[in-house]
Amino acid sequence: MSRPTPPPAPTGSGATTRLVDLSHVVRHGRTTYPGSPGPHSEDHLSREESRTHYAPGTEFHIGRDAYLLFGANRH
Repeated sequence: MSRPTPPPAPTGSGATTRLVDLSHVVRHGRTTYPGSPGPHSEDHLSREESRTHYAPGTEFHIGRDAYLLFGANRH
Protein backbone atom coordinates (compact mmCIF):
# COMPACT_ATOMS: atom_id res chain seq x y z
CA MET A 1 0.00 0.00 0.00
CA SER A 2 1.54 3.28 -1.02
CA ARG A 3 0.66 6.73 0.21
CA PRO A 4 1.01 9.88 -1.86
CA THR A 5 3.98 12.02 -0.90
CA PRO A 6 2.83 15.44 0.33
CA PRO A 7 4.40 18.50 -1.25
CA PRO A 8 7.26 20.16 0.66
CA ALA A 9 6.07 22.48 3.40
CA PRO A 10 7.57 25.98 3.46
CA THR A 11 9.32 27.06 6.66
CA GLY A 12 9.96 30.51 8.08
CA SER A 13 13.45 30.77 6.55
CA GLY A 14 12.23 30.23 3.01
CA ALA A 15 13.74 26.73 2.93
CA THR A 16 11.57 23.68 2.34
CA THR A 17 11.20 20.58 4.46
CA ARG A 18 10.33 17.29 2.82
CA LEU A 19 8.40 14.66 4.76
CA VAL A 20 9.25 11.07 3.84
CA ASP A 21 6.82 8.39 5.01
CA LEU A 22 8.82 5.29 6.00
CA SER A 23 5.88 3.33 7.37
CA HIS A 24 5.09 -0.10 5.98
CA VAL A 25 2.53 -2.85 6.45
CA VAL A 26 3.55 -5.31 9.17
CA ARG A 27 2.20 -8.85 8.75
CA HIS A 28 2.65 -12.04 10.76
CA GLY A 29 5.96 -13.69 9.86
CA ARG A 30 7.10 -10.94 7.48
CA THR A 31 10.81 -10.13 7.58
CA THR A 32 11.03 -6.48 8.51
CA TYR A 33 14.78 -6.32 9.04
CA PRO A 34 17.28 -9.08 8.16
CA GLY A 35 18.36 -10.92 11.31
CA SER A 36 15.50 -9.62 13.47
CA PRO A 37 12.58 -11.80 14.45
CA GLY A 38 9.46 -10.99 12.47
CA PRO A 39 6.22 -9.78 13.99
CA HIS A 40 4.04 -12.36 15.70
CA SER A 41 0.22 -12.29 15.76
CA GLU A 42 -1.93 -14.49 17.99
CA ASP A 43 -5.26 -14.68 19.76
CA HIS A 44 -5.39 -13.15 23.20
CA LEU A 45 -9.03 -14.20 23.59
CA SER A 46 -10.76 -16.19 20.84
CA ARG A 47 -14.48 -15.99 20.09
CA GLU A 48 -14.91 -19.51 21.41
CA GLU A 49 -13.12 -18.72 24.67
CA SER A 50 -15.01 -15.44 25.15
CA ARG A 51 -18.31 -17.39 25.20
CA THR A 52 -17.16 -19.21 28.36
CA HIS A 53 -16.43 -15.95 30.24
CA TYR A 54 -19.35 -13.69 29.32
CA ALA A 55 -23.15 -13.72 29.18
CA PRO A 56 -24.91 -16.08 26.75
CA GLY A 57 -24.95 -14.65 23.22
CA THR A 58 -21.86 -12.49 23.89
CA GLU A 59 -18.74 -13.23 21.88
CA PHE A 60 -15.78 -11.25 20.59
CA HIS A 61 -12.15 -11.60 19.56
CA ILE A 62 -9.09 -9.85 21.01
CA GLY A 63 -5.90 -10.21 19.02
CA ARG A 64 -2.34 -9.52 20.14
CA ASP A 65 0.59 -8.41 18.00
CA ALA A 66 4.18 -8.59 19.21
CA TYR A 67 7.01 -6.84 17.44
CA LEU A 68 10.53 -6.69 18.81
CA LEU A 69 12.89 -3.90 17.75
CA PHE A 70 16.60 -3.94 18.48
CA GLY A 71 18.63 -0.78 18.76
CA ALA A 72 15.68 1.58 18.65
CA ASN A 73 16.64 5.17 19.36
CA ARG A 74 15.06 7.10 22.20
CA HIS A 75 12.97 10.05 21.11
